[in-house]
Amino acid sequence: MMKKWLSILISTLLILCCFPVSASALTSVYTNHSQEYLNSKYYRQLSNVVLSGNGADDMVAIAYSQQGYHEGNSTADYGGGNTGGEGNYCEYNRNYWKSDVHGSNYAWCTIFVAWCARQARQEAAVPGQGYVVHMYDKVIEAGGYEVAADQVRGGDLVFYHRTSGPWPHVGIMVNATQCIEGNRKNQVMLTTPGTYVYNSSESVARGNVKVVYVRPNYQGVIPPNDSTIRISGETVPGDIKHGSKFGVRGIISSG
Repeated sequence: MMKKWLSILISTLLILCCFPVSASALTSVYTNHSQEYLNSKYYRQLSNVVLSGNGADDMVAIAYSQQGYHEGNSTADYGGGNTGGEGNYCEYNRNYWKSDVHGSNYAWCTIFVAWCARQARQEAAVPGQGYVVHMYDKVIEAGGYEVAADQVRGGDLVFYHRTSGPWPHVGIMVNATQCIEGNRKNQVMLTTPGTYVYNSSESVARGNVKVVYVRPNYQGVIPPNDSTIRISGETVPGDIKHGSKFGVRGIISSG
């Protein structure tokens, strides 16, 4: 029997973007990495992260990949291995400011959070800001909201608020009780909010530094690894969000 081929245009086909994606190593969004960082274990660990498309999980995975990175005293320390460094020389500052900045004006806790968010393709939910309180404001403006301590989960941000002064610090919760913070004792450290100390007279334990938890408005995106999705020969854009609409032109055969 002769086959009949019917060629049609399928207009405004609605497809929920939940197709399996083959995993591959993360490609850094930054193009200005130092050679010292590229040669470091922290870059290798970052490259081994596989983005899931879940913003909270991806933030945690990226933060974990940098655990132990230590700031340095010169550009030679961008690899993160100088455990005695205290000059705010770090790869995160270099990438964010696009310059070899250092010194007391370049504390980098917010920069680290923003760096992780950009690597996770979540900068819309966690906009980069140099000041802690400005990051809090921008995350709230982007649809984030405060959560109670007993509701905390991985991917939430933890802000520290001095009762008598500016907001001094921020980190990324990795589970209900632990967080990873940049520039905690001059390094990327796995720690707990309750141990934060601002100075000899101000700390969470003393009660004059308050802990504020915020859940960013993470957006679900198809993981932007080196993978594509194809339907009937058509390529779906790699950054399309779950539930987005797009048109597909296809061939239906019968006979």
